[in-house]
Amino acid sequence: ELLAGTRPERIEAQKARVDQLDASLGKLKLDLKKTTLKAPFSGTISRRWVDEGTVVSTAGSQPIFSIVEDGAVEANIGIPVSAASQLQLGSTLPLKIGQKTYPAQVSSILPELDSDTRTVTVVLKLDPAAARTVAPGQLAQLELAQSIPTSGYWLPTTALVPGVRGLWSCYVLGEAVPLKSPIAQGKTSFRVERTDVEILYQEDDPSGSHGQRVLVRGTLQPGDQVIISGMHRIVPGQFVRPIQQ
Repeated sequence: ELLAGTRPERIEAQKARVDQLDASLGKLKLDLKKTTLKAPFSGTISRRWVDEGTVVSTAGSQPIFSIVEDGAVEANIGIPVSAASQLQLGSTLPLKIGQKTYPAQVSSILPELDSDTRTVTVVLKLDPAAARTVAPGQLAQLELAQSIPTSGYWLPTTALVPGVRGLWSCYVLGEAVPLKSPIAQGKTSFRVERTDVEILYQEDDPSGSHGQRVLVRGTLQPGDQVIISGMHRIVPGQFVRPIQQ
C-alpha cells in the first residue's frame, strides 16, 4: 500500500467524513447564530420574559424581552372613521398625557378598522422633549373638533328650565291677548307656553352677555319669542307682557 498509495475507497471515505464534519460545523454555526437576539431598533429592555438558559422555539411567537425604543414615544389613539378622514399626515395635534398637553405629529393612520371598538387607530409621535417626561404605558387623550352640519337655535343657558326625565324646556310667548286696561291700551299680553328642547352643544357666549349658550332643537319655530331670564317667577299659562312693545 505504501508503494501503490492510499486506496481510492479510503480516500473517498475520508472525503465523506470531511463533508460530514463540515455539515456539522455549519449546523453548529447556525445554531450559535440563533442564540443571539438582535433588536430591530435601539432601546432599553423594560422586561425579561424568560430566564437565561431557557430553551425557546424559533417557530413560535414567545416573547423574550420587552424593549422601549430610545428617543421615540408614540401614542395609539382610536378615533371614529369620520374624524380620521379629516386628519392629514404630518399635522400637529394637542395630546394630553396626565396633567400636561404635548404637541404630537400624526405619523400614520392604520388602514384597518378595529373589530371591537369600530375605530381607526391613529399613531401620534411626540417630540423628543416629551420622550424624557412621558412614561410608556401612560394614558393619552386626544381632543378633535369636528364640524357636523345641523339645524337648531342658540339660547342662553338662563333660558333653560329642567324638564321631565332629565330633559330640558324653555318658555315661549304663545297666545296673544290684547289688554283691556285704559292704561295699557294698544298693548298685548302673551300666554306663557312650555316647549321641550334637546341640547346639542354648549359653549361660551361669544357676546359675553349671557355667560354660556346652548344649541338646541325641538318644537321651537322660527319667530318664536323665548323668555331668557326670570324663569323662577314664571309658570306655564301665566300672562306676561314684553318690556318693549
